[in-house]
Amino acid sequence: MLSQLVSIVLLICDLCHRIGVKVLIVFVHSLCSLQNSCVIFLDEVHAYLRTQLASLYDEEVAQATRIQYGGSVTPESVDELMAQSDIDGCLVGGKI
Repeated sequence: MLSQLVSIVLLICDLCHRIGVKVLIVFVHSLCSLQNSCVIFLDEVHAYLRTQLASLYDEEVAQATRIQYGGSVTPESVDELMAQSDIDGCLVGGKI
């Protein structure tokens, strides 16, 4: 599943690069709940994507790409997510 995700993201990044897109935000949604082990896994997935971007383009492109967690967060989980080095942001959800 991770390799499919990376392939899709890299395909989108390649298309964006070809048409001159300078800013790209990638949202990664996890199927696991936000527990400690899941947050660490999410950071590893984001780091892997960034490594692949650096190898495909360069470190500047990899660092300029915003990779955000695409699942909903809660007030209890947001601080731990934002403390991770390769998670650049998250979606804030909730009931209206």
